[in-house]
Amino acid sequence: ANIESGEQIVDGGSTDKTHIKGGTQTVQNYGKAINTDIVSGLQQIMANGTAEGSIINGGSQVVNEGGLAENSVLNDGGTLEVREKGSATGIQ
Repeated sequence: ANIESGEQIVDGGSTDKTHIKGGTQTVQNYGKAINTDIVSGLQQIMANGTAEGSIINGGSQVVNEGGLAENSVLNDGGTLEVREKGSATGIQ
């Protein structure tokens, strides 16, 4: 999927290889986003959401309370923010 504006909500279930160029992806409620490419815009991980293998080339990945980011790749121009009680493991 491509997100160029608006918002994609991953509420339960999973999504693979989403391309975020503007807009927002919200992962929550036991949802999982796998191999997301963040060029610009925002991936936000809420309580009980997981993002695995995100590549942050620009824009932001924000891990909120109860959220988990695993094996994110943070490149120049990208931002990874882990808020209180959020978790991030295996960051490259």
